[in-house]
Amino acid sequence: MNKQAKKLLDLKDTIESNKEKKNRIEGRREELVKSIKKDFNCKTVGEARKLLKELEKELEKESSLLNKQINNLENSIKEGEKRSKENHKIFQSMLTGN
Repeated sequence: MNKQAKKLLDLKDTIESNKEKKNRIEGRREELVKSIKKDFNCKTVGEARKLLKELEKELEKESSLLNKQINNLENSIKEGEKRSKENHKIFQSMLTGN
């Protein structure tokens, strides 16, 4: 087989391989679109993107609120620990009479 014939066969193989890849990608895309429609009750990918942005904003707000609550609880715990130490010192001084 000459070089040109080999190149043509290689090119044909490459084209076939790329067609198979394209078909797999298109199939996967169709699966994802069906999943989006089913899971998020959206008719189009655009609707799903809009819904996703709304959900991300809501998640960000909830996350921010939770972080504030966590900080408040941490501060409350620290304050409680501080009071506990102070009360322990007072109790100890009462026991020793100082």
